Amino acid sequence: MTDVHVDILEHDPYRGDSEVIARITYWEHEGLEVIYARDEEWRAILKRPVLTPEGKELNSIQSPGGWLRGLSTFFTGSYTTATDPHTDPECKFAIGLRIPLARLTEHQINTLNKPLV
Repeated sequence: MTDVHVDILEHDPYRGDSEVIARITYWEHEGLEVIYARDEEWRAILKRPVLTPEGKELNSIQSPGGWLRGLSTFFTGSYTTATDPHTDPECKFAIGLRIPLARLTEHQINTLNKPLV
């Protein structure tokens, strides 16, 4: 896996937009780094293992690349979702800017009302 990151987006259906509330980067030779988290609560959430539907835990220390892929695949929350891993040049989401919901993928929109994991 090359240098990629996942953005955690919080959606506001009343305003019709989203914003980046966390960004986690996987550096191929250095491992994971939380580039941005809105607050300490999100930093703590990003330290948790990711659970697959089969109940398998993906740990960020033992398998950082697998954890990041799992985060994008299995993470859903109340009005939050995770993007697929992507490079900086591919990124459509800027920290600090609101993004119209129309720019989100079908997967991201489908996860808007799932309970927090």
